[in-house]
Amino acid sequence: MVFLLSKYQASGLAEWRPALWMPGIRDCHRAQVAWTLGCHSQTLIQMLPSALKSLGFHIYHKDASSISCGKLSNEIQNLHYVTISVVESDETSCVVEVTSGSACVFPAWVPLSLLWGALLFWVPFPDCGENLKILTTLKRQMLTFSARYNHGIICTDQKLIERGSSCTCASAAPKRSAFFIVFIVFPALLFLTIINLLGIGSIY
Repeated sequence: MVFLLSKYQASGLAEWRPALWMPGIRDCHRAQVAWTLGCHSQTLIQMLPSALKSLGFHIYHKDASSISCGKLSNEIQNLHYVTISVVESDETSCVVEVTSGSACVFPAWVPLSLLWGALLFWVPFPDCGENLKILTTLKRQMLTFSARYNHGIICTDQKLIERGSSCTCASAAPKRSAFFIVFIVFPALLFLTIINLLGIGSIY
């Protein structure tokens, strides 16, 4: 389920991605891998849009050597931004770097989430392994599409560059707890942040 506000705000979050601005801090909610694939890079770039769309990704940018896309998580509505870039290529193989990162500290359904995310771009937060999971799912879907439509793509090697946060809160917390955190705690923190920024209630 995608909330209407999330749908409209997702493109802005994908364009600016405030949670991915600061090196070091972004590492706890970003994952990156390098795949060595047994195919020509153009075969990969031509096939990927169909595989991505089947997983619910929206394509934001595509050129001869890279694709950028995004997807809202099903329950919390965080935007995960994925880039796939060819870094080496020859006639029979290519190496691609694939990165998935959480675009904002706030879910996309929060009103003005891009504005608040830009103000709090320096706040670290864990992805609880979600971005690495997205890359694993994407690789599986890519190989499934290749086998189904005879593209001949095989993965001969994978190197983990970044793994994001290794906590297990996403799988351990029940859905009721996740709902409480997202729909109660986040709005309360946002409200308090607005009050603090506006100086409302200051004793001075």
